Amino acid sequence: MQRGIIGIRRILFWEIDVTDLDRTVAFYEQLTSFRADGAVVEGDRELDGHTGRARSVLLANTNRAAPVPTIVLTQWLDPAPVGTPHTSPGAIGFFRVVVHVTDLDETRRRAETLGVHPFAPTTGDDFRFVLGSSGSRSYRAFAAHDPDGIVVEFLESPSPKLSTVAQGTGRFDADLHLYIEVLGFELTDTVETAHPVPNIYTPGGGEVSFRGAFLRAPGDKHGYLDRLEHTDPATRHAPYPAGNHLGVIACAFEVDDLPRAADALRLEIDAADERELGSFGRRRVASFRDPEGVRYLLVASPLDPA
Repeated sequence: MQRGIIGIRRILFWEIDVTDLDRTVAFYEQLTSFRADGAVVEGDRELDGHTGRARSVLLANTNRAAPVPTIVLTQWLDPAPVGTPHTSPGAIGFFRVVVHVTDLDETRRRAETLGVHPFAPTTGDDFRFVLGSSGSRSYRAFAAHDPDGIVVEFLESPSPKLSTVAQGTGRFDADLHLYIEVLGFELTDTVETAHPVPNIYTPGGGEVSFRGAFLRAPGDKHGYLDRLEHTDPATRHAPYPAGNHLGVIACAFEVDDLPRAADALRLEIDAADERELGSFGRRRVASFRDPEGVRYLLVASPLDPA
């Protein structure tokens, strides 16, 4: 199967930097089908060319039909986390985690009982997007902040899972070639707002407008990249500058051959670039940024040559 120059097999996880690992694990365990997968791993980690120390845990989906993509939560100990998560859906980089739940009304009731306050009423027919494959579609969803202020969208679906983390871009057309020709993703659909839709993504109400594309790894039917260029609010906020910045910091791709993929992107891998990733095991990892500065990880396949 053709996987582009890089040989991406699938989206493995999104990494989220948090201030209190246990508190955020509890948030996901109380409101979603994800559970902490094994023991918390603490140790030295590469951080922007230096060595830091962090605690991390993989969240596994109890719905075994949708094992990936998933979430890795990381709490930096030295240095401590910095900054605040993006506050605008027009930010460049990963903005909101999209989690599917089977009973949206019950999830909302449970969230409010826990003191998690949605930004707006649950959407109905007023919340419509135009998909290139099927035309106008409505969705039932609500969004709220996690304990650190990261936006989580809860979407009603028969299969509980994590489908994507919405990614803002100001270079939608210019960078599509990178994702398709170099990384090897397939453009499987397009999305746009024919008219402004209610803003459920941040407090304060109003409306949002955007256009975007859904990109999947060849043969992978689970997760996808959701690259969105906003016209309202306009895309203008820079991506997170530091690897220990609070928020959704990176997306990880599992690749056929990590040395070959790293060489294609002119990356160097050394012994320090190995991580314990819960049930995924110990894997070699390389990192890179796209032209806008958004972070990605390349993770070796279990079959990747040593």
